[in-house]
Amino acid sequence: MIVLSAALTKSSSAWAAGNNNGCLDTGALANGFYHVLVIKNPATSTVDVLMSKSATAPTMLGGYTLFRRVGSVWYNSGGLFSTLLQRGREFYWPGSALDFTTNTLGTTLQTFALASVTAGIQVQALVNIIAWNSVQNTTWWTHEVGLTDNAPGYNVGANGLEASTATSGNAADLRVWTNTSAQIYARSSAANTSYRCFSRGWFDPLEN
Repeated sequence: MIVLSAALTKSSSAWAAGNNNGCLDTGALANGFYHVLVIKNPATSTVDVLMSKSATAPTMLGGYTLFRRVGSVWYNSGGLFSTLLQRGREFYWPGSALDFTTNTLGTTLQTFALASVTAGIQVQALVNIIAWNSVQNTTWWTHEVGLTDNAPGYNVGANGLEASTATSGNAADLRVWTNTSAQIYARSSAANTSYRCFSRGWFDPLEN
């Protein structure tokens, strides 16, 4: 068991044990997600905090060999960590991010990567999908990569539909499991469906 018994203040400089020291495992800070881990030296039972680009193979230092991931953060090129709202194991951005948009979603499965959802592990992306098509009764799926591909429709189900011929569209909040590359699948029942995916955050099972 790894228990951090007291709060620690850590900076983004190179890791050093103890309060008010750095937590970066290796290299220089770069734009993107970092995983936050509590680490333990089994010889001394000392517990500390580490930050790494790797969710599963961080560079361990100073006799620390055990780790447990506790979340992820985003570092931007402006030298700041972006604000995240945490509710249990759910992490929310203050707003939403348009992660991809296309006007050509069709009847074959397409793969999209979510830049605003942490990668390296599987999480449940919290997304908002807005889509429309000039063809009445067009339906569409958004689902995880591991699921069997089925054409969306009124007989098998769908996440959204175009109920008119005025391209009025449809919006839906979904929870979709990603793969370790933060990818999801989408497919429509008709060609040239306009499709937008906004990321609001993610649920992290913290199993790795």
